[in-house]
Amino acid sequence: MPRYGSTFKYGTAEKYGATTPASVAYGAVVDWNNDGDFIDADEDISPDVISIDIHRSFADPIARTATVGRCTLILKNDDKAYSPELAPNKLPRREVRVFMNYNGLTVEKFRGFIDSLEPDAGTKGSRRVRLECMDAIALLQDAEILLALQENKRGDQLISSITGNIYTPPGTAYDVDLDTFPFAADTWTDDIVYGAGKQARALSAIRDVCTSDWGIFWIRADGYPVFETRHHRLLDPTVKATLSDTMSELNYQKGTNLLYNEIKVTVYPRTVGTTNEVLWAQETGSIPSVNAGATSIFSASFRDPNNLDIELGGKNVVAPVITTDYMMNVAADGSGADLSADFTVVATVYANHAEIAVTNNGTTVGYVTKLQIRGLAIRMYAPPTLLASSGLSQTRYKSKRTLPIDSILQSNVNVGQQLANFLLGLYKVPPGEVGGVMFHARRSATFLTYARDLEISDRITLAEAQTGVGADYFINAIGHKISDGGKRHEVQLDVVNAVLGNFFMLDVSQLDGTDTLAAF
Repeated sequence: MPRYGSTFKYGTAEKYGATTPASVAYGAVVDWNNDGDFIDADEDISPDVISIDIHRSFADPIARTATVGRCTLILKNDDKAYSPELAPNKLPRREVRVFMNYNGLTVEKFRGFIDSLEPDAGTKGSRRVRLECMDAIALLQDAEILLALQENKRGDQLISSITGNIYTPPGTAYDVDLDTFPFAADTWTDDIVYGAGKQARALSAIRDVCTSDWGIFWIRADGYPVFETRHHRLLDPTVKATLSDTMSELNYQKGTNLLYNEIKVTVYPRTVGTTNEVLWAQETGSIPSVNAGATSIFSASFRDPNNLDIELGGKNVVAPVITTDYMMNVAADGSGADLSADFTVVATVYANHAEIAVTNNGTTVGYVTKLQIRGLAIRMYAPPTLLASSGLSQTRYKSKRTLPIDSILQSNVNVGQQLANFLLGLYKVPPGEVGGVMFHARRSATFLTYARDLEISDRITLAEAQTGVGADYFINAIGHKISDGGKRHEVQLDVVNAVLGNFFMLDVSQLDGTDTLAAF
């Protein structure tokens, strides 16, 4: 690995008197000139780092996509080197990387982008600057997604297309998905799904994928986007860390937060027309003109010709044909000379809309008296909802608690029913919830190794005598607080139970064992 921040002066064992035998150091670099590397003169900011605070997480065990990962860097700014008004190259959206080096191995702890630079005012006092940084989830959360119709694609293929449409990650870590979806992207600007007037964002589209196949998506510490199928954790027996009454803090509760004894999964079968229909047509009451030599671009959202309130997807969209799909005249009422031959009409087609570029190659202004888009309509009719419920759980816990799941890409009712059954098996009995697991990395060589290496979705073993906690868990959130010049490093974990439900797995479970529920 290139030794970005190679001096690692911040937090060395020698300087700060660590109690462990091997050296520990932290580093940070910023690509200030946006040239794709971190080797320019001012890009190693390690010597100025005062503290590092990192947090990456899923909001809860049911969330399918992670929240925005955040990193706060506090730096010395005595020389005003990080005051943007005085240092013009210090800009937001510059890539940042944070490293930990322990026992000769350097591991990336955060990779993302600066969201803001906040220098302290005043020529006396702390004279520090705060760099608020976010991972690529923030990019995906803000960016509008524009994709052509996706047909017969697995979830991992869709996620690869979505992320690639927004930015170029440093690498990817995608499981091969279990499900293939007949259609996708046809609803990703659908008012019904996202609310009137809203555009589909990339993260919303990824969430649709993961809600439809029950996978999860997150950004790894090294900036790699990760997709894991619903089988990934079920098939992962490797324990990466063990904390047995050695954590400094642990929070436990058994309540009804994750109690669900009725599951409703809605799936969305599509139908595809067999003959071309008009998917969009210019309104007759508005006749635009295009000046000579000019180009106008029309946004055409596909709508049901039988009910314009219903948006559609479009397949095999036809390139606009003169006279059939567009006409231009010298007068707005369609009279006078036909100028259509002087115009070029090109449609850039997406899954549920098109952008139509109309260029007037003639010498006189022309009125667009006809403009339309044709293709095969993709419709969703009365999406079915599949139900799984437990009357025994409702009686035992004195309430019916319903979990609705909108599997917008899933067309298979059998898969919808299996998902409902699967989730009922997980949540009809409220699990014990464990969070706030904290340990001090500098207490031992083992803890420093954990701090360096642990990642979201790693399996760990927890045992705590007072609460009775004693099981395997998967990390669902991880945080690092590094302060006091690197002498203090707190690691905090939120976890989900690794053994919720007794699921029968082929080649893993015993035929006469206690695994009784079928994972799907």
